[in-house]
Amino acid sequence: MRPTFLRFRSWGAVFVFLAFTAFAFGSGIPEPGIVLYGKAYNSEGLMTAGNIVVTYTPDAGGNPVVVTGALQEIEDDQGIVYSYRLLIPAESAVAGMTLSDNVLGFTSAEAAYTLSVVLAGQSAEFVDAALATDMISLDDRGKVVRGDVSYGIIPTLPPSPTPATPITPTPVATPTPVGDDTDSDGLPDSCETDSFALLSAVDSAWTNILLPDSDRDGLLDGDEDPGECAISGTPLALTHPRKYDTDGDGYYDGMEVL
Repeated sequence: MRPTFLRFRSWGAVFVFLAFTAFAFGSGIPEPGIVLYGKAYNSEGLMTAGNIVVTYTPDAGGNPVVVTGALQEIEDDQGIVYSYRLLIPAESAVAGMTLSDNVLGFTSAEAAYTLSVVLAGQSAEFVDAALATDMISLDDRGKVVRGDVSYGIIPTLPPSPTPATPITPTPVATPTPVGDDTDSDGLPDSCETDSFALLSAVDSAWTNILLPDSDRDGLLDGDEDPGECAISGTPLALTHPRKYDTDGDGYYDGMEVL
């Protein structure tokens, strides 16, 4: 007997199917999770072997979400080597239903989580201490976060800028976009994307159509764009809009351009 496949004519049908499945099995609706990636360090330097365990513990109580992955050598298209990439699974909460085991619950209201890390069996910490806490809601679907971690040694890196306190570059004429520019970053929408698949790839050069600073290095995407897109003006520097430390020297692009 041939296997039976379900075919959907629209994303609306997919959503209805997922919602029905959630109701039938008493769980939430599956959502694009959070992608967490970065470098892992110990006293001997960059780690590319062993494993990493990241735990999201809800501050309001409840079961933690624990995700385990292998440390490995992951090289991007700029030749920069990272140690890990994890997908934190998530579901939207449905009234009267219980979420599946070991998933983040996305709701319209923010929920506070505390993050902890174990590297190769050793308690570790984020290089940027601000990443040890996170406020999570539906707005975080498909979010991509770089989180370098270490134990035994803390790499000498400046603190990572956060969206709430971005580094302000030296005033330079901002490129004027051709066409719509949803996030006002100087790049037209035609040059950016909101595709989870494109944004979450380790070697992705796509910038987020909803984030003016996709790599959170304190520079607008349009100021970092090397000129492939239809913009006018002169970029601040030939930095990469998806690499917060383009030259890999340990200093964020926003600090070096200032």
